[in-house]
Amino acid sequence: EEFIVSVPQNASIKDVRAAVAQVFGSTPDEVKSWKFVRKQAQVLTTMLDAENLGKRRKLLLMLSGNSSLAQNVSQPSVGTGNGGVGSQVDKTLTLEQAIELQQELLRGFGDESFIKQLDDLKRAHPDKGSAKFKSERQKLLMTVQSKVLPKFGFEGSLSGIMRMMQAFSAPHLVASEEITRVGTAINYILEAEPPSVDEQKHDGSAAGIDANPVEVAEPAKQHKNVQVSLVQYPEKEESSPLELEVAETATMGEVLAAAAKALGNDAVLKQGRLVRKQGVSLVGFGRNDPLGKRRRIFLMGFELK
Repeated sequence: EEFIVSVPQNASIKDVRAAVAQVFGSTPDEVKSWKFVRKQAQVLTTMLDAENLGKRRKLLLMLSGNSSLAQNVSQPSVGTGNGGVGSQVDKTLTLEQAIELQQELLRGFGDESFIKQLDDLKRAHPDKGSAKFKSERQKLLMTVQSKVLPKFGFEGSLSGIMRMMQAFSAPHLVASEEITRVGTAINYILEAEPPSVDEQKHDGSAAGIDANPVEVAEPAKQHKNVQVSLVQYPEKEESSPLELEVAETATMGEVLAAAAKALGNDAVLKQGRLVRKQGVSLVGFGRNDPLGKRRRIFLMGFELK
């Protein structure tokens, strides 16, 4: 298996090691066990971390059998710098192609079945830094990536993922606000903490409803109602906000419940995630978080139609 990482021209082998570790989220202990080697006649010799990369653009990486990276690739070689790996030509993407690719990944990662599997995986592995979790997570991501990437000229493999990432490093894509926005949405879905056991069990019972059918508890008479706009994220030109009326003292769970009632679809209770922007990142709300003075909230994981 071959994959590409980008490093400075004056990089050392240690820098290449760090670049590979960052891409695959490998643990420090795993990184220490890796060996970059070179062929000298019929013998493989280990390259020292302090050695300069020089003009080398293809390295051989030896992994221990229990490494999470080793479980996903076999006999990996690492391409560095410009020119790619072996005889394969680097793939380029137009802005339109890149956005379409991201949107397809977003739809796949936002699918209810995928989110459930990812949430189950996170609950089963509290230590998100463990090699086992990262290996299983990579396999799950590949169930979506392997279907999407070939549509855009990339292999449905780790090698294809690396080439896709290299394509997205092109200046015209790095500068795109839309690419950044959709990428943020994808990262939020993949990194968000799963609902608590109580939230999963009751599917909105914190909002005073039963999971099926959807019924919203009447707001207390002493509290006035307010208008809240639920906005699709990433935002789409053809998508209109969902206008809701909820109690001023409502929780985010009650906002979702009101959305389910307005849409006539309780799937939003399981798939929907309410979020807010914080700089260039997204921060999720818990079901019991108060609405407060917020009157415009982003909805992810469920498409408003």
